[in-house]
Amino acid sequence: MRDLFKFMVLLLLFIELIWLFVPRDWAYFGHDMAAGWNGAGGVLSDEVYRIWSISYSVALLVVYFALYNYIKWAPRALLVLVCIDLATTSFLGISVFTGFDLFLYKLILICSGAVLAMAYFSDLKKDFVRKVGSA
Repeated sequence: MRDLFKFMVLLLLFIELIWLFVPRDWAYFGHDMAAGWNGAGGVLSDEVYRIWSISYSVALLVVYFALYNYIKWAPRALLVLVCIDLATTSFLGISVFTGFDLFLYKLILICSGAVLAMAYFSDLKKDFVRKVGSA
């Protein structure tokens, strides 16, 4: 179970790095008309959304690193970040995704759910409970 958990966390880390370092405007290539509507009707402006998106991705990278090292607060932090993502998605307005972009997003959600289930409902739960001062 530990090997599967670590593999899933590394997969999430890798996918989030792809998500973070791929240019934000890659969905526009070849779809100029449709991509012009990206974000229309959203609560956040495009600049604020980009800052939010990058900071959210960096927070996820920190949490994935903490999960990999079985740090006590990591499962709760991932749960909070997933809930924030699900709650804020509806406020982004019209979104234009490529198939690959949508695949990565759904894969991140599915893997995050699997990691949360393993962290909270398996034998791994005891690995996240460490005494103060232990390494």
